[in-house]
Amino acid sequence: MKIKGLLLFLTIFVLMIPILNYENELIIVQLENRSNEMVGYSETYTPHDSIIIHSNEELLSLGLPGDGSKNNPFIFQNLEIIGSMYGIFVENITYSISILNCNFDQIGYAISLDDMSSSDVEISGNNFTDSNSGIFASYCHLANITNNLFTNCDNGIFSSRNQETIIKNNQVLGFRFRGIRVYGCYAADIRDNKCEKETYGYYPGILIDDIHPSTYVAGNNCSGCSFELQKIRYDIGFENIIVEDNIVNNKPILFLLNISNTQIDTPDYSQIFIYLSENITIKNQNFIEVNMGLSLSECSNMTVENNNFLYNEKRGCQIQNGYNIVLKDNIFENCYIGIYVDETSFCSITSNNISDTYMGAISYISKNDYFNLERNIFENSSFIIGNLYFDAPVGLSINDNIVNGKELGFFFNVSYLSLNAPEYGQLIFVRCNNIIVSSQEISKVYVCIRLVECLNISISDSEFSNSKLGIYLTKTNSTNIVNCNFNELVGSVMFDYSNFNKIKTSTIIGRTGFKSVGEGIYLSYGVYISYSDNCSVSENWIQETNMGIQGHHSEDSLISYNTFTNNLDSGVDLDYCNFFTIHHNNFINNNQGNIQAYDDSPNNQWYDEITTEGNFWSDYSGLGPYEIGGLGNAIDPYPLMIQIPEISRIISISTIVCVIAVTCYLKKKKN
Repeated sequence: MKIKGLLLFLTIFVLMIPILNYENELIIVQLENRSNEMVGYSETYTPHDSIIIHSNEELLSLGLPGDGSKNNPFIFQNLEIIGSMYGIFVENITYSISILNCNFDQIGYAISLDDMSSSDVEISGNNFTDSNSGIFASYCHLANITNNLFTNCDNGIFSSRNQETIIKNNQVLGFRFRGIRVYGCYAADIRDNKCEKETYGYYPGILIDDIHPSTYVAGNNCSGCSFELQKIRYDIGFENIIVEDNIVNNKPILFLLNISNTQIDTPDYSQIFIYLSENITIKNQNFIEVNMGLSLSECSNMTVENNNFLYNEKRGCQIQNGYNIVLKDNIFENCYIGIYVDETSFCSITSNNISDTYMGAISYISKNDYFNLERNIFENSSFIIGNLYFDAPVGLSINDNIVNGKELGFFFNVSYLSLNAPEYGQLIFVRCNNIIVSSQEISKVYVCIRLVECLNISISDSEFSNSKLGIYLTKTNSTNIVNCNFNELVGSVMFDYSNFNKIKTSTIIGRTGFKSVGEGIYLSYGVYISYSDNCSVSENWIQETNMGIQGHHSEDSLISYNTFTNNLDSGVDLDYCNFFTIHHNNFINNNQGNIQAYDDSPNNQWYDEITTEGNFWSDYSGLGPYEIGGLGNAIDPYPLMIQIPEISRIISISTIVCVIAVTCYLKKKKN
């Protein structure tokens, strides 16, 4: 009896040995049943550290069963990896592998596979929770991704440049950015996946970009999110591209390719994507709570009328590479971009109502000949132009549009003009010169005043508020901005590739930590100087921005007699800037009690060479130089102990005193 008991104990002990030593042992089992049916997620896993493989030699050193062929791959199974930067990372191998029934929790990159162009990869039945990236597979021969569950991950699946991609029966729930993304795969089969979010947003549930022939997308269901279909590779053909039976928010999406002479007039669709088609009318549709309502690419002779675009978090209507497109009598509300037009000739946008839309309508006008924008009404929205790229646009007509109850002022190739009444809801100048603008009151638009390739512009005594940007210059020289007030803007003044510009005696009260729909957190700034030289920022009051002045790749500029107070980060931040002179400024309580300025270059001067006086720093200890933060190891060698008075007030008072004195003298002399 004792012998039998001893044998039983030894048997149990031997069976327990693998369990007692599992922590650092890689358990690999070949799976006999590899069907495409939904795998039941196992509740029993073997805890394991990260697995990182950079070569065939490292893979073979694990002593795995099988030979790594496509019919007999190496298999990782039933592993659990928690709280690591990487789960399973494999690159530069030629063997085929399978990753089956594993659990990844709180991982930076759960499964990452790259440069396996001779390999087939199977990823099936895995569970991903609270991770940054679920599955990334790039440059594989075959990526077969099926029956996986993703919960509260930033990104679910990203398949890039694989020779063949199969993505089936996956569930991506509560993702933050993209549920499933497929980019540039030569053959893709994307079927019967489910992507779900509690609230809709900017990022799509399923994004397919750089679409190649032999792409099949069917039976997918998105809830609280939507589809996004981008560029089709027409240069290599568009045969066998099929998108059908997909659902977004309980309504089907419509995909048309190479179709002509039809009308879509019943409100049946959540989203519509039309490519390489002509003579189609889209009307009476309701595009609601999707990231993009209607997309037209390589289309001609299209009419879009009487549709509702509501809460489209990326773009309401997107038009690219088109010809003769008409948008009329549509409603755009609470969209990120209402209308987006690029490289389209003879595009007419008329009589649309665009409200509470971050960027009402955007057009790269140098790429859009015969662009017509007329009789549109923008409310808490505005019109935006992209930069000019080549020659001036031909046949441009922008007339009779209303922005917040006032005229949209658009001026192209105009010289010697004076605007001194607050009649405009927004002002745009393109290739204009010698313009005087004063007494404007502009708010609730994307850009209050936009200047593109202009010269000798004066803007004074104006108010700009509650917008993204106040005054935005691109390739514009010799602009003077004087006595303006900027309130609650993300960026008050931006010099972009613009030289010899000045802002003086203006007040900037910013907006810290501004959150924009779809684009995360913007860091606000008072004045942004980017690739711009010989600029001057003087005698201004700048407060409650993230950065008072930010310089980027600019030279030979002056920052003087300004007051920077209570800016969340630095008062002045210079990044790749040279030969700036910064003196007689007040830096008061910026950067939450830390160093109040940053400079990454040793070539800037933080004092006035003539007076040997620097700047006032509220946190200066009173001993030695004031140290500037940043890689430039810059210092203010002559920090001031007393604040600089507001120079504009001194000028005003001294002027008044002088006038009074002169008047008294003349009266006395006359008597």
